[in-house]
Formats: sequence, C-alpha cells, structure tokens
Amino acid sequence: MKIFIVSEKNYEIKQVRDFLGRLPFGDFGKGNTLDFYQEENPKTALEKLEKNAADGIGYDLIIVSQKMKALPGIRFARSVTARKTIASAPVMLVVDNLNKELVTEAMGAGVSGFFTMPFVMDEMRTALMRLATILLSRARKKISDAMEQAKATSAKTANPEILEQIHRKGTDVIERCAMYAPWSEEVHTALAAMHIEHGDFAFAIPKLKLAIKINPNNRDTHRQLLACYKKNGQAMEESATLKKLLATNPSSPDLLTKLGDSILHEGNYKEAALYFKKAIANHKPGDPARLKAKSHVGLGKAFMAEGDELSDPAKHEMAKNEFAAAATTDPTLVSAYLNLIASYKKLGLQAEAKAAAAKAAAIAPDNAEGWLDLFSHYLGEGEVQKAKFSLQRAIQYDPENQITLVRAGQMYFLNRMFGEAAGLFEKAAEVNPSDTRTFNFLGICYRRMEMFEQAVANFKKAINLDPEDYNLYFNLGRACQQANDTAKAREAYATALKLNADFEEAKEALASLSPAVPAGAEKAATAG
Repeated sequence: MKIFIVSEKNYEIKQVRDFLGRLPFGDFGKGNTLDFYQEENPKTALEKLEKNAADGIGYDLIIVSQKMKALPGIRFARSVTARKTIASAPVMLVVDNLNKELVTEAMGAGVSGFFTMPFVMDEMRTALMRLATILLSRARKKISDAMEQAKATSAKTANPEILEQIHRKGTDVIERCAMYAPWSEEVHTALAAMHIEHGDFAFAIPKLKLAIKINPNNRDTHRQLLACYKKNGQAMEESATLKKLLATNPSSPDLLTKLGDSILHEGNYKEAALYFKKAIANHKPGDPARLKAKSHVGLGKAFMAEGDELSDPAKHEMAKNEFAAAATTDPTLVSAYLNLIASYKKLGLQAEAKAAAAKAAAIAPDNAEGWLDLFSHYLGEGEVQKAKFSLQRAIQYDPENQITLVRAGQMYFLNRMFGEAAGLFEKAAEVNPSDTRTFNFLGICYRRMEMFEQAVANFKKAINLDPEDYNLYFNLGRACQQANDTAKAREAYATALKLNADFEEAKEALASLSPAVPAGAEKAATAG
C-alpha cells in the first residue's frame, strides 16, 4: 500500500510511519507491504499529488495533519476532494483530539477517518478498520446500484456478461478495502459473499479462511467454508478431518464409509476402496441396513471408476456385484439401483438394466421434472456425482425436452461447470435451433473455457436470430478481444453502441482497445 503523509512536523511523520509499520499487515499476506512517501509543505504536497497523478502515479492512502499553518488538514482534504485526478485516495486526518464539530467539518471536506495523537497501537488499528468499513459500505452501494441499473435498463433478461463485469469490478474494489485493514473480518466475509453469490467458490475459500483466522469462533463462516468446499468439489480438508476422527474410532463403519466417499470424490478410487472394504468388514449384524448398503455402493463406485479408467470389464463386473449387494441389503436405497443400472449398461446387459430401472422407478421420481428437481438439490448440496446421475435419469425420460436441457444447463452454468453446461446447451440447440438464448449461453460457456472459435461461432448464430440485441454484439466483442482479434472486437463493440448509444460497458470496452492503425500506416511501418 502506497501511503502519502503530509505534516509540517517531521517527528509527526516519523511517528505515523513507525506505528503503521508495527501493525500486522504482513500477517495476512506477503503482498501487504507499506511504501511511505512524505512532504512537509502542504502546498508542495498538493502539487506533487497532481503531478504524479498526471504521470499515472497514484496513492492508496493520504494521511494529513490538521495542525499545519500553511494549510490546515481539513482545508487540504477539501482541496484533494476537489481535484478529480487525486480524489480517489481516501484521506485520514491526524488530530490532537476529536469533537463533534471537528468530525462534522472534516467529513464534509472529504475526510474518511482519523488518527488521534498521541498514537496508540490498538486505536490506530481500529481507526483503519473503521476506514475499511466506510469504504466497504460505499463499495456495496455502488455495486448494488450498478446491478439494479443493469437489470432496469436491459431490454431483455439482464446480460450475464454485464453482470459478470459488475461483479469483477466490485470484487476488485472490495479487495482494495481489505488492503487498509487486512485484519478486518468483515471485509473478508464481504469478499467471500461476493464470490459465493457469483458461484466462484474457489475464490471464496481463501477469504473465508482469512476471516476464520481473525475470528475462529464465527460458526456461520465455518459453515460457509464447508459449503464452498462441497460446492467446489474439493473434499481434501474434509477427508483430513475424517481421518483425525477415524484415529479415535478406527473400526467405525460410518466413519470408514464417509472417508471412503470423501476420498473417492477426490478421485483416488484405490484408496477409497480400501476404506469401503474396511467398513464392510467391520459391520455388525445389528448395524442399520442403509449404512451397510451405502458401504457396498461406495465400493462399487470405486470399482466402476477403476474400470472406466482401465477399460476393464472385470472391474465393472465387481462393481455390479457390490451394487447388487447394496440393493439386496436395502431394497429402498435409490442410489443402489441407479448405480446398478449404470454397471449393467457398461456390461451390455440391457435386459438387466431395464429390470433394475423398473425397481428404481418404484421408489424414485417417475418423471423428468422430479429427477430434475433431485438434480438441482444434489448440485446445490455439492454432491456432484449424485446430481449427474439424477440429470441422466431426467434426460432418459424425455431426451427431446428443451426445458429440461436448458434448465439443467443453466444450473451447471451457475455452478461454473461450463463444460457440462455447454454439452446440454448443444443438445438443446439441436432440439430447437431457433432460441437465441441457447446460442448466447453456449458462446459464454465456450468463452469462459477459452474456446474462442466456438464462442464466436455461437454468438454469431445468436446474432443471426436477433440482430437487434446489442448485448449479443458486446458478448461477441469480448470473445474476439480475448482471441486477440482486435479488429473484429472493435467492430462488434461499435455495432453494440450503434444499437444502444448509452451502453457504458461497450464504451469502456471499445476505449480499452489499442487505437486502430490508419489506412496505409501499417504497410509503411512494415516497409520501414
């Protein structure tokens, strides 16, 4: 963080530097370093700030003393606020004491916080937390207003690409808030909430961990972190916890089965199989049938994964036997039949698969909508494999139902599973090649997977269906820009602006491109 300190008293500048340098910025990341700049003449300081801003040099925080003869701190702050080039940096005022009148006047001049002399470490730490909270509140308001504006001004459904840009800019702003007080739990949970709302669970995890580091007793934060790991498909820390629990009760079939499930979810089917086998070996006659059946299902899944990887029918046969054992042990366990169906099909046993499906139908949803609801539930719970099985069943009931395909594709999209989403949107486009939204979502999915050629092709298909939708041209421009096709990107953004002259995001995107090369200039440059 770049800090500019202004005071006519050198010892005051030194004290500010010393106290700030002793605060625990570095405890929350190696990048949290402090760079100090100082000036004893307030008028010269203003000139430096303006000159540096013109040269592209900015500061993250301005600290100014109130007791300056040449230009008191509040007047200095008012001068900073009046200059748009340097007004972005928050100003904190150093005072001997605070009173209501001083605070009111200072806040009106643009001051965002106060340091009181003589300095006390905890008070300085708290003052920076208050600053971060104030900046966070402003950022949230701007994000909320931008979201409402995007939804209110859109002729159709709010453009996901616009909402993504608002989210990205918002997280950047909140990330800056954390810079001022990285020990603030509130800032990190706010960042995590932004990421969770957008489905970026992987980005939310480190923010939640920092919040827990600051306040390990916040149960809500712990629950959010656990949910993020599940939704992100990461069970490593969960398996580590289960191993610790298992050490206290190594013969527990319940813990052994849960640990096997966790490890299997991580992709290690061989290690998972060992725990499932131990669970089965440790089951007692009086144990619940459901628990016994789940252990067999888990072992069957491990064998299926190994069979798929090795293309080994023998492993698929072993998996089938475990699923059959699960169904026999607990005839009401739906997952036993669903997995048994899959194993039968792997082995080419279509009649047996049909028979198993008949049994499953008796205890499971009997229509596409019911299975799709189950898919949504499992995906929301982070049980991705169960979600995929549910979706397969939904599509099996009605492979031509576009509503099923698009709804499921959108659920995958919201969970940032873009490959799976694209697969469903492709099927939906085959069913109904006249829906603009399907091609738009396809383009967005492929762009986020950095498959730019496919993204451009699908945005063009959407534009062909609705050439008046400026959002589609903006999305096309983004794909072209990321593919380094600047000319096509410029053309797309320009078309978006022709259709909507107030399209601010398109204006910004167009301005971000390098200037167009004048006709003939490129040849001349090459010839030279």
